[in-house]
Amino acid sequence: MHQLFNFPTEELEKKDTIYISIALELHAISLTDDKDRIQFENLMNQAEKELEKLDLEEKDILLKQLNEVRIHKNSLANQTGGLALYITKDNIYYYDLAVPVEEKVTIGESPYILPLIENFQYEQDYHLLLITRDRARLFEGHGPNLTELDMTEENEDAPVDLETALGTEREGGELNFGTYSSTTGGDGSSQFFHGHNETSQEKDIDREHYFRVVDRFVYDHYSVDQKWPLIVYTTEENQSVFHSLSKNEHLSDFKIIGSTANMKDNDIKEKVTNEIMNLIGQEKKEALMELEEVSPQNRIENIPDDLAAASLQGQIDTLYLEKGLEIPGTMTEEGRYDRDDDKNDFVQKLVNRVIQTGASAYIFDRDDMPENLEIIARLRF
Repeated sequence: MHQLFNFPTEELEKKDTIYISIALELHAISLTDDKDRIQFENLMNQAEKELEKLDLEEKDILLKQLNEVRIHKNSLANQTGGLALYITKDNIYYYDLAVPVEEKVTIGESPYILPLIENFQYEQDYHLLLITRDRARLFEGHGPNLTELDMTEENEDAPVDLETALGTEREGGELNFGTYSSTTGGDGSSQFFHGHNETSQEKDIDREHYFRVVDRFVYDHYSVDQKWPLIVYTTEENQSVFHSLSKNEHLSDFKIIGSTANMKDNDIKEKVTNEIMNLIGQEKKEALMELEEVSPQNRIENIPDDLAAASLQGQIDTLYLEKGLEIPGTMTEEGRYDRDDDKNDFVQKLVNRVIQTGASAYIFDRDDMPENLEIIARLRF
């Protein structure tokens, strides 16, 4: 089994491949919770029954894959939100999602990707770096949910602090030793003391060196694989320094400003949650504003025939649809809307085709969509 972190991804775009798609909403830390465990079993049983009805060459292999999922069900999720499973004869892929999902089972050549659209349409998955002049912590974020990552698991010499990262290469911090005559010790003996003779310039040089080491470590061990945005939480001054020297192309322009020194973990998570929810709200607002600005001649509204044809020709730039929308019928390989097909997977196929042409898609609640409109396409030309 392979966990996926990015979308779109080639693993879900394979031709001549049957996908069993399973979407499950999670309410507890793991699938050991009775409610989630029972619902998981129900969805697996449903997938098995639907698969048995189909005349597929790879049926037996897919049934074995379903059993493999059952064996690993308790390790498949570790947070609240959602789980999306994609089972093929060659592999099993899964996503931990930051959003609740509509529970569903589908089997066909088009994977059910609507939960992924909703999860990835905003900056829901990210890495969060808390960094000071001499210490760094890294978190994995899914919407408001944060989990601290142990960087030393990747490398025991991970740059969790300046001393570990730079060691003897520090510019400042040389120790000075001396004595003073105690007048309070009672015996008049001399006692040793030590301190740091470190100039402000040397501190700044050490900070730059440390930030470069941390930046490279995060990129090599996390960003290069998961490609999530890297959000930095630190003071205004440190933000400026880190952003000026970072080589990580996934570094987010979004910043969380403030000192984390002496802050409790709960306070940090509360601030990050508020900031991330504000960011998501702003991105949603901007997407809706873009929709409102589209002129009538550059959009298609609620017309499945026109939507199918435009998707086949690659004319759709952005698709906006209501959450939970179902349109009877399907879409043929020739790009026609067939309302009489009882698969009722038109929306699923339309979204898959739109994504494969490099377009974007957004899923909104009913109250956010324009009145009397369930699905809208903004055209490229």
